[in-house]
Amino acid sequence: MTAGIENEHWEWGGPESKWIMLKGEAKDKMAEGWADWVDFTGAYKYLWAAQNWHDSALCWGLGADDPWKLNLYSTENCGTDNSAYEGINPDPSSEEGAIRLRIEDNVNSYIGRICMAGSEAEASALYDELLDLVLSQGLEDVERIWTENYFIKNK
Repeated sequence: MTAGIENEHWEWGGPESKWIMLKGEAKDKMAEGWADWVDFTGAYKYLWAAQNWHDSALCWGLGADDPWKLNLYSTENCGTDNSAYEGINPDPSSEEGAIRLRIEDNVNSYIGRICMAGSEAEASALYDELLDLVLSQGLEDVERIWTENYFIKNK
């Protein structure tokens, strides 16, 4: 999802096949620039929830022989500091903590179904269903705790 369509826009490669390696027209589009690649693949720059798809090997400079990785390294940030978000979850023994765990369980149960949906319409419907579910379970209460804890932690 974060790099386009597997086997069409990218494939697994590198040591232990853990790198996302662009291929075909998607690789050409990246050479033209980030915006062209995003427009072509529908991918987006995913720097949330500590999933750094541009892999740490690049950050260590080990990808310097790959023009795409070198371009990403030199023009885009290479790593994410999510420490501002650590420790902001509600107390697990609180009502909001229990709500967060139920919501997380529901997100985990839906994400595969959304990714594997047979059409964009089906994926959107599943996403809307998930959103309605987590809102009905009290997501706004958990978000309030996250916000309060974030500001307490990051004064």
